[in-house]
Amino acid sequence: MSTSDQDAQTTSPANETQIEWRDIKIHQHFDFLDILSSLGGSLGGTDSDKEKIFEAVRVHVAQLISFDTMGFLMVDPEMFDFVLTSVFPAESSAWVQSAVDESIQKGSFAWALQQSHAVVIHQNNPSQTVVLHPLVTRKRALGMFVGIARDQRVRNTDTALRLLSIILLQGAYALDNSDLRNKIYEQNQALEKSIEEKTRSLQTALSSAESMRTAQTEFLTETKDALRAITVEMKTTLSPLSDEDKASWNIEPLQKQVQQLEILAARLILRIKKQN
Repeated sequence: MSTSDQDAQTTSPANETQIEWRDIKIHQHFDFLDILSSLGGSLGGTDSDKEKIFEAVRVHVAQLISFDTMGFLMVDPEMFDFVLTSVFPAESSAWVQSAVDESIQKGSFAWALQQSHAVVIHQNNPSQTVVLHPLVTRKRALGMFVGIARDQRVRNTDTALRLLSIILLQGAYALDNSDLRNKIYEQNQALEKSIEEKTRSLQTALSSAESMRTAQTEFLTETKDALRAITVEMKTTLSPLSDEDKASWNIEPLQKQVQQLEILAARLILRIKKQN
């Protein structure tokens, strides 16, 4: 029997246990890599729907740590407070809010906000473990992730907690991008509304100007026609008169007025042509 065969037969149970444990850890790390690789695609297709982002993050977190419930508190800029925005399952809202209130009273919530990693809290209930993790980007804080487990299974999951930080960081940037897209959409809507209002105002002004121009043209046309009628009537009246009658009646000033009316009528005709 060869030396290698003897070594194989004499492998101790302790070594076998170590090998099995090593294999388990290797498979676990491969699973973790699969989780991270699939996260980018999940968050990349969520557009501006925050609930879809929450759902994608929840699914990936659940593959790391078996929380009984998870919640997301988001910053309300108007209330200057953290508001419980999304909880899974939905009926656990009161449970999550109670855990958050207790962590605020003890100062754990404020402490967690200053960290860049998960903070594991064992509250008054010894069988309950709470994990707080801030949702932050380089520019601002968006909210807080809350995960609650009924037992102590969160204690020995350092690797999972590090991966949790990676998942929540990507989730925070996805939420930040969602806010940015919503702001751009709102600004575009406001701009479109402003353009529509200004367009209507301009159309109204142009319509009013067109109406005024039409009315002015009609007035000038009527005036021109009236001047022509007066001129023709005056010429008709004066034409039968003899030179003696014209001299005796001194109609020369009247003839000048007729000429001035003719000139005025001609000018009106030119003005109407220019407007048209």
